[in-house]
Amino acid sequence: MTSDQLGAELVELGLMSPAGDGILAALSGRAWREVQGRVHDVAAKIADRAAMLETSLDAEQLCGPVLQAVE
Repeated sequence: MTSDQLGAELVELGLMSPAGDGILAALSGRAWREVQGRVHDVAAKIADRAAMLETSLDAEQLCGPVLQAVE
């Protein structure tokens, strides 16, 4: 499942806890279709956007970069 794959990538990058924190729940069905087959690239974009913010992100703050990367 794409959500599990993206969640695992974000956990591996240290951007999300294994519990998920509800970050991925904000993504629409359309967004998930866009992510399918591109999980690694999307996770890398999320990591880049988070790094640009130069701060540790909590679950709520990470939602923005996740949604931007998917778009």
